[in-house]
Amino acid sequence: MSLRARILALFIGCAVVVPAEAQSPPPPPRTRVINRQHEEWKTQADQAYRQGDFDKSIELTERVITANPNDDVALYLRGSARVEFGARTRNADLVRNGIADAREAIRIVNRVKIDYYLPYLYGMSQLSGLEGKTSHAETARDVAAQLLEMESVTVAEKANIAYQRALLNIQLQDRDAALVDFAKAVEFEPQHLAAQLGRCDLLLQTAQPDQVEQAYAEIVEKFPQEPLVFNNRGMFFQSFGRNDEAIADFTKAIEINAQYVPAYTNRAYSKLEAGAFSEAIADLNKAVEIDPQYPAAHSLRGSAYLQSGDANSALADYEAALQLNPDNPQVRSDVGFAQFFAGKYDLALTSFDSALEADPQARFLNPWCASALLYAGRRADAEQRFADVIAKPADQRDWFDLLTLLVLGKVTDNDALATVSEGDEQAADAQKCEAFYFIGQRLLFEEKPEEAEPFFRQALESKSLHLSAFRGAQFALGEFGPRA
Repeated sequence: MSLRARILALFIGCAVVVPAEAQSPPPPPRTRVINRQHEEWKTQADQAYRQGDFDKSIELTERVITANPNDDVALYLRGSARVEFGARTRNADLVRNGIADAREAIRIVNRVKIDYYLPYLYGMSQLSGLEGKTSHAETARDVAAQLLEMESVTVAEKANIAYQRALLNIQLQDRDAALVDFAKAVEFEPQHLAAQLGRCDLLLQTAQPDQVEQAYAEIVEKFPQEPLVFNNRGMFFQSFGRNDEAIADFTKAIEINAQYVPAYTNRAYSKLEAGAFSEAIADLNKAVEIDPQYPAAHSLRGSAYLQSGDANSALADYEAALQLNPDNPQVRSDVGFAQFFAGKYDLALTSFDSALEADPQARFLNPWCASALLYAGRRADAEQRFADVIAKPADQRDWFDLLTLLVLGKVTDNDALATVSEGDEQAADAQKCEAFYFIGQRLLFEEKPEEAEPFFRQALESKSLHLSAFRGAQFALGEFGPRA
């Protein structure tokens, strides 16, 4: 069987594929009828895709496919948009549909057209991560290896395939192979920016920070007018707490492209870390002005408002983020926290339950659900809901069980504090913050606000500034602003 035939077999699902050289001659070419409206829609779909408007790209290509299900270009474009949009929103079904589109485009064109394989390879790496199935990545990696062996594949095309295989190797936890593939991609195409940035991201997990910084310096030298380069290096600095350098890089990205939304959002995050709330909100206002459909900007602006004590403005932004990303359990819980801090306890409980439905592992929400029920005057409902936790033997309770029982008054303060992690300073700090906050909450439910206040103040002594318990203590005391 020829290599081409073996690759096609992966997509067509044939039990037997006749080698290309043994097939009957193709029929004589037919004059192609050009539908100008369809061509215009496909051009617009491609432009929408390049601008990140995947919904629009999908809608335009569906018009073409409805009229002509065999339009391979429209299928390829829709597949690419579905895969990208599914990866962004963590929607496995959408990614799977994009893969199916790419496979159908390959089947229709009936020849190896490398562009059509790219959404398939990328989609399979994303699907592998979303579903936790290495078989997806293994299958696609075999296809990539076969494509790289083909003499008809150009050097530029090999660079893209090697890059995609690197992403597949990352899903397969083979970092060394991924680094080799990133290097191959750059060897094939020295200006392959994605491969060079991918290598930096991977080096963050495998190398010393100074090696990563040097790698970024080399990319900056090669691409001095590429905002993505400065944005990504800024994120590297940000991850190591080097805020001034991070802000300088994000600012440089904005100077290069004043419409580059991620740099505004990332700069806002660094400014939030520095306690510059008004400056952060100004950056996020600009990001939302440029791209109202960018969920991260709404979500981070919600956090900025929440940190400055404006729960209602935070709620408006979190709800906007949820409309743009309705399946994201983190955004659902963010809405719930904003509702909770705004005193809308029944609504908060509904949002927390929605987040738990989307992610049953989000058990950190249980003590917040119990608190929302108690604030809403529904103690009986709270005790019924957590009856299993109340009945659980002491030696089987985990940290979130203890916090829930603490809120309900079913364990003592010492019971909770005695189980704080030992030997892990960061974990211990976070657990103490949560314990002190929920002790304060319990005292409020017992109508002992004077006794609750010192516990809220102890919660604010924590270094875990991003915890919802820390934020809750701020709202309980009405004290906001930057803290060391």
